[in-house]
Amino acid sequence: MNKVYPAGGRRSIAGAVVVAAVACFANVHAEPAAIDSHYFIRTGLLIDPATGRVTKDAVLEIAGGKILALGAADDFDIPAGAQVHDYSDKFIIPGLIDTHAHLYTYLTFGHPTNPALPPLLLANGITAILSPGSGDPEGDIALRNRIDAGKTVGPRMYLAGEYLDMEPLRVPWMDPVSTVQEATTRLDMWISRGASAVKVYTGMRGDLLRAVIEHAHLRGVKVSGHLEDTSWGEAIAMGIDVLHHGIYSFPEIMPAGIPPQTIGMINIAPPEYDKYYQAIVDTDLRSPEIQAVLQAAARAKVVFVPTVVALQPPDAARDHMAEQKKFYTPEAWRKVESRFNAEKRKYASLLTQKNIEFVRRTHAAGVMLSTGTDMTNLQMLPGWSLFREMELFAEAGMEPMAVLKAATYNGAWAIGQSGLIGSLAVGKMADLVVLSADPLDDISNVRSVFRVVKNGTVYTPAEVLKPLKGRIH
Repeated sequence: MNKVYPAGGRRSIAGAVVVAAVACFANVHAEPAAIDSHYFIRTGLLIDPATGRVTKDAVLEIAGGKILALGAADDFDIPAGAQVHDYSDKFIIPGLIDTHAHLYTYLTFGHPTNPALPPLLLANGITAILSPGSGDPEGDIALRNRIDAGKTVGPRMYLAGEYLDMEPLRVPWMDPVSTVQEATTRLDMWISRGASAVKVYTGMRGDLLRAVIEHAHLRGVKVSGHLEDTSWGEAIAMGIDVLHHGIYSFPEIMPAGIPPQTIGMINIAPPEYDKYYQAIVDTDLRSPEIQAVLQAAARAKVVFVPTVVALQPPDAARDHMAEQKKFYTPEAWRKVESRFNAEKRKYASLLTQKNIEFVRRTHAAGVMLSTGTDMTNLQMLPGWSLFREMELFAEAGMEPMAVLKAATYNGAWAIGQSGLIGSLAVGKMADLVVLSADPLDDISNVRSVFRVVKNGTVYTPAEVLKPLKGRIH
């Protein structure tokens, strides 16, 4: 029997490991505690990127974890004695969404599922994630279930379960599928266990890939892809929903005659990789072939998640590492710090700038873009990495409202939940972020998280973060 996980025995103990590890993160400050609370929020500015609507001096009425009403304060008659959260000098946006937030990490040693990540995400305004593929799907599901049961805190977690890939494997611990029946059975198994998405990996191709996409859609599940052996144009024609990593896994720009390299290969740079990456840097993204792919994606509403932040050169000041240092163990921080002191890799900066160009051109073509981080190496912590991804979108020329839409509504569309989350509207879940500074003035103001509301519960970031000091390894 082929193994499914990178370490033996993980299938049987994953849930127990997560339950034990998560206990220290369970007690955090939240008000009100019950989602059936009925209360009002006053805010100086209410921003809904899905519609572009901005309302000054606004009120939201929240009950049962949902938005009951919202609009200008003059239109509300708040009853005497009602519970009111007065954020009149603040700014409110929908909850942020990270559409490439894996729950397994490695720094000083590997984790199956890391229970420290959900509170880090929530405290930074991220109220939902897509975890596109896992080395420990049962651990992820166990952690998600504890969050949903209120036993610990974290965002809404939409999980893709196990990666689906074919031979030849580029990640040796993945368990390949070889027939349509095997692939669809594997997909059904993880959906039955609680997965709500599927991730197809680099080798998926041909009739098998097409069958997975069609079967997932029959099950009401969206399909994300990190592709190399199938072009994006082909995958879009097959009906894929989300494509990840921008220029790093865009087969149409991968150099002919050079074996495909997965994005992690930038960590080492022998001559053949230099040649490979230089060819990508030299690619003309204005070419008719590339533009045809972008136009097809725009028509089909396929979401691109470029994960620009994942391989940008590290910079301690720009990445706000001083704020994050206190959360790492001393050993983990030494490893993070060593990356800042190391000589810059030749192509990291060039490829980052190329991916920024990719964001600019895809946005101009009308493609839906979403913010994802893929920060499994914990070079930055969850939340901080999403803020940086949003800044990189702004560096590509996107206006703040467009960046906010990418980080909210477009993410909800990517995970198939735009009817539930991702915007501020009557009937939507009460997932929102209260900021101390206006993100429409400067997208970096998303860093000024004052309160986070998920499912109607109000969280104080400092209290959520307190148990995590010195725990990240």
